Amino acid sequence: MKYDVIVIGSGIAGATFAKACRQYGKKVAVVEKEKLGGTAIATGCLPVKIHKDNVVGFLKARDLADSYHRTLDIDIQDVYERGYNRIAELQDFMKRDLDGIDLYFGDGVLLDQNTLKVGSHNLTTDHFIIATGTSPVIPNNARRAISHRELMGLKKLPKDLIIVGGGVEAVEIADIYAAYGVQVRMVVREEEILQETDQDLKQYLMKSLEQNQVEFYYGDDIVHTIEEQDSIHITTAKGHKIRGEYLLYTSIRSLNKVDGLMDLGVICDEHKIHIDGNLRTSVDNIYVIGDANGILGMAHVAYSQGIAVAKHLYAGKEVEMAYATLPRSIFGLKEISGIGKSEKDLKGQDYKVCKINLRDLYRGYGKDLDGFAKILHHDGKLLGYWVVSDYSSDLMADSALWFDQGCTLEKISKSLFINPSLSEVLPELYLKSIKGDE
Repeated sequence: MKYDVIVIGSGIAGATFAKACRQYGKKVAVVEKEKLGGTAIATGCLPVKIHKDNVVGFLKARDLADSYHRTLDIDIQDVYERGYNRIAELQDFMKRDLDGIDLYFGDGVLLDQNTLKVGSHNLTTDHFIIATGTSPVIPNNARRAISHRELMGLKKLPKDLIIVGGGVEAVEIADIYAAYGVQVRMVVREEEILQETDQDLKQYLMKSLEQNQVEFYYGDDIVHTIEEQDSIHITTAKGHKIRGEYLLYTSIRSLNKVDGLMDLGVICDEHKIHIDGNLRTSVDNIYVIGDANGILGMAHVAYSQGIAVAKHLYAGKEVEMAYATLPRSIFGLKEISGIGKSEKDLKGQDYKVCKINLRDLYRGYGKDLDGFAKILHHDGKLLGYWVVSDYSSDLMADSALWFDQGCTLEKISKSLFINPSLSEVLPELYLKSIKGDE
């Protein structure tokens, strides 16, 4: 079967690229060896957010019942299964999303730079797009040592969970599962979680983790593991003995390689496939998008690369990515979202900070919204913009455009914002900057 382009991998990068090519009227095939959607959609990013939204909805319902002195008679396992079932439905969602695109399941082997063998099928194409991503590494062969993949596949909520790591993945899962009522214990090699994140941005997250009785073992690591039928027991370097139903490893990943790729002369190492500025490999009809190319390792980067390479191939556009103004979010119960520099990034430099509590906005007051926003600026130029609150990630899209266009406080003062809305946080921060309020 001959295609205009074949995509190897159906994660956020591959799926987005395939849909873009469909819009250009191209004949597209997607090859997937496991679940449609990859880490971002099927087993990691989106499933974690589904559980986050699920448990936040439950907590709000419980708080509302409490305010009327009522009891919310809902079993937490039923709440958890609602999230689990939503995740299980993602495969049908993906099939609808990729309608009109031929799907092949199985391991693909590159026979030459134009031919891929998948099972009994020999598929030929003008271009290959490698979107295989990366996989979690579990440095422990115990059956109850797991990654996010296995965690998202658990139909029954565990009673207790040991998490190794203190990065974004670890703290998101810790905050969400602790809110479900799971006893979470975190073994963190560093002396704090999210060590690159400003302290004021972490305060709501730390409060949530502590209120839900998350235990921290800082500056520590696992030296010994014993597995039993229904639990796993670890001993740390500092002598702590900790029990959990599962031991979750986070943040360690390795490249998902394609059989036959290196035989064609494509340069790879353990972590990435080497590419040029247009995300093309040393073989001119093979491109790499998403985590497999080693650029930043974020789902929204992979998504944008999928669109950019489709434009490059079928609209003649050079690949241009605004990595310097990358928006990012940490999806705890209270999201930490931002763009540009943080105060830790600017340490030792000249800048000013303006902050506002979201309850001081008209819309924030109406929603009784907890959290705050801050801008970092110098001589009228915005250096960083950060928001901590419910669904603060939704405020970042417009902000990315501001930063891409070299946003200044003066430009903010000339723009119109819907009233009442949370987007008014930017002009309100501008007003505070006039007097230099912090």
